[in-house]
Amino acid sequence: MRVGKYIKAIKKYIFSSGYRFLVNSGYGKYNDMPDAEYLSRKFAAVFGRRLSLEAPKTFNEKLQWLKLYDRKPEYTVMVDKYKARDYISEKIGAGYLIPMLGVWNAPDEIDFDTLPDKFVLKCNHNSGLGMCICKDKSALNIKNVKKRLKRGLKQDYYLTGREWPYKDVPRKIIAEQFMKSDEGGLTDYKVHCFNGEPKLILVCKDRFAASGLTEDFFSAEWEHLDIRRPSHPNASAAIARPDELPEMLELAKKAAKVLGDQFDIEIVEKHHNQKIDAPSGTALMLADALASVRDGETQYMYDRHAQRKKREKSEIGIHSVRGGTIVGEHEVIFAGNNEVITLSHSAQSKELFAVGAVNAAVFMSGKGPGLYDMSALV
Repeated sequence: MRVGKYIKAIKKYIFSSGYRFLVNSGYGKYNDMPDAEYLSRKFAAVFGRRLSLEAPKTFNEKLQWLKLYDRKPEYTVMVDKYKARDYISEKIGAGYLIPMLGVWNAPDEIDFDTLPDKFVLKCNHNSGLGMCICKDKSALNIKNVKKRLKRGLKQDYYLTGREWPYKDVPRKIIAEQFMKSDEGGLTDYKVHCFNGEPKLILVCKDRFAASGLTEDFFSAEWEHLDIRRPSHPNASAAIARPDELPEMLELAKKAAKVLGDQFDIEIVEKHHNQKIDAPSGTALMLADALASVRDGETQYMYDRHAQRKKREKSEIGIHSVRGGTIVGEHEVIFAGNNEVITLSHSAQSKELFAVGAVNAAVFMSGKGPGLYDMSALV
């Protein structure tokens, strides 16, 4: 039986270029290949079709695009199992963290005598390789554990999927408290957020059981979804909705606010040299709209010359330019780390405002008494 299995694998390696690529990549043959080429070839090997990076449509295509072009420095902190603890503590509170027992730079630094009878050791920069789940320290082969941890520390996890945030994680070993549920094992809930909102929940059970890992996908309303990954079946028994689901979803929303305070907002408005008021009413309306969706109190900063100090995260800067016959220009600048997003509008003629007034009049025709603004036309 085993010989037949080997022969089948050899035939597949010879005749399937996709399978051959996956096997060779596991041995590091393509470590020097540029990321875009590597991801395109791996995508074709797994899915049997070309990866579209120019116009990604599917979820998996968009994930590959994000690996190449979404370069926010804070991602390196988030993939670091050690540093991410500070992020989680700040966003949702330290009470939701698994208690940590120690952190070291190398296996030989670990004093196993100080660790409890049950604990978990893992590398902070990868997934799986080097992990030690100790349920009885008296039976632990410390020499083998150190050997596994050294292998884990050597792994360049970035190369497995070309996820660049893993490149610069300072490699460490962390020890965490051993955790288990009333049933004995642990049920792992992974909440996937899209645009900051929890939409999909992956439930992993029996990760270390002899029967193997099972995976089930649910909506945020706990509706079981017909989504499967080939490598892991659904659980054999129905999974009950956890009592803590509302709290889990709320915590996920808080933790997902990656961009909440990552962009500084500035508004620049330009008008002709006869305009008296500054800033313009439109600029103030834009600032009010932005402030209404931000967390915490927002301060408007009109004149940085008057205050020589570092910019506060709570600020929205508003700047006025007066000159020539500029009819009206408004620009909203979202300035982040290594990127700037700009939304702008330029009026070329005052005739534009007349057309807007006529459209508003047509809209008001037949309307009853009340307070209306231009947002009612949208």
